[in-house]
Amino acid sequence: MSLNKFVSLPILTFSRSKIFLGLITGLHLLALTSVTQFIYFHFSINIIIGLLVCFSFYCNILYYKQLSDLKMIKCRQDGMWILGYESKPLLVSIEADYMITEWLIVLHFKIGQSRKRSVPIFKDMLPKESFKQLRVALPFILNAKLKSRC
Repeated sequence: MSLNKFVSLPILTFSRSKIFLGLITGLHLLALTSVTQFIYFHFSINIIIGLLVCFSFYCNILYYKQLSDLKMIKCRQDGMWILGYESKPLLVSIEADYMITEWLIVLHFKIGQSRKRSVPIFKDMLPKESFKQLRVALPFILNAKLKSRC
């Protein structure tokens, strides 16, 4: 029996997010600028903070690349979801907590018994109508999931 018999989603096909890349780059440039120009610690502390900001930028770019490998998400009729990565698709279950704003949706998935993965979906990753449809349908799908647990 479907958890979402009245609400269904098409296969959501993603593209790269320029908003996310700009957010990562802008925040790290702001941090580097503030460390080098406005905050006066001992010279060696400024170098260490600068290296930490550069390492954080590198880690966030790797996360952006991993998110860019996600090509599609599909909600199956049995309540499971498919995350279509370039390397291989993953069969996952969705967690009941999520975040929806005008420009961002964050979904939390459970892979197997213990691993969890959060997927931010920015509005420039989907066509306008698909993003709008996901924003509207998601609360209904997740509420049905919560009711089926009780």
